[in-house]
Amino acid sequence: MKSKIWLNEVSFMRPILLILLVTYHAFAPYCGAWIMPDGINEVELYDWVALLTRAFRLEGFVFVSGYIFTFQILAKHKFDTAISLFRNKFQRLIIPGIIFGALYYYLFREVVHPYWKIGYEIVSGVGHLWYLPCLFWCFMVQYWLLSKQQSRRLVVLLLFILCFLSFLPLPLQLGRVFYYMLFFYGGGIFYEYSYMFRNYATGKIIVMAWGLFTLLFFLLNIFMDANRGLLRDSNSFILKVFLLGVNNLSKALLGWSGIIALYLSSILYCAKHHIGSIIILIGSCGYGVYVIHQFVLVYLYRYTSFPQITGTMLMPWVALVITIVVSLLLTMGIRKTSFGRKYL
Repeated sequence: MKSKIWLNEVSFMRPILLILLVTYHAFAPYCGAWIMPDGINEVELYDWVALLTRAFRLEGFVFVSGYIFTFQILAKHKFDTAISLFRNKFQRLIIPGIIFGALYYYLFREVVHPYWKIGYEIVSGVGHLWYLPCLFWCFMVQYWLLSKQQSRRLVVLLLFILCFLSFLPLPLQLGRVFYYMLFFYGGGIFYEYSYMFRNYATGKIIVMAWGLFTLLFFLLNIFMDANRGLLRDSNSFILKVFLLGVNNLSKALLGWSGIIALYLSSILYCAKHHIGSIIILIGSCGYGVYVIHQFVLVYLYRYTSFPQITGTMLMPWVALVITIVVSLLLTMGIRKTSFGRKYL
């Protein structure tokens, strides 16, 4: 019964995070994250839409992964050894990252020399696929922390320090692990204390949580943007390190505020409603949609006349619908094959 409630909460969160993910990349040109297609103009409102949809979407995915993984370890006693976990996640994350990374490189990147740089970039995660090796390391670190039963307070303190330092350009996405491990480990804590959080999932508290997220969203984005301006103008190494670290912690704070609001909302919704099979199906396709969706968007924005046909105002909305539908259909189709069942 407990696992069923848990799965319902996750099933509620996943489709929402998935929509936020695809929406962010559909609007990415307007916030400067992607090159603006020819003939498309900047729209300040769309800049804020992109900022809103990226506020906690990847942090939320990592949180959910840590939540599920901790449940599997503590309640289901899955993965008896670190080797079994390594094999499972290598097959599930690293191999698909290499396969789809090679395809992404072939379709959208120019050949660089020496050739070993191509191989290194593919293994590290090309484009959006950096998330796969990052998540792989999060699983391995979490397994070690749970097996060693480290002091929770000490671990959280250490993860905050690593989050501050996550601007370091470490190889194989380890720098990003410094940031996202805080959410993976936090997801495990939320699972362990899920019984307690249910007591706080009231309408009043949820409204307050979303209100706090909204306030932090505007204040922290303005604050981080000001910090980026100071970074550009400063010649002080110490000041730059401080500003980069503070921005990382600010981004993490905003991420947590959104995750907590969404998590409490999921608890309340699941207590009063039945999670339909369509929502569960969409959530189960989340991994495949993550891998595939950027292929669709990059193709539409860079290699077709789609931007010029739709125009500045309609482009991201139409692209969002097309990308979600195509990604879901491709994911479901690929998962019907032996390759898809194994890697997506």
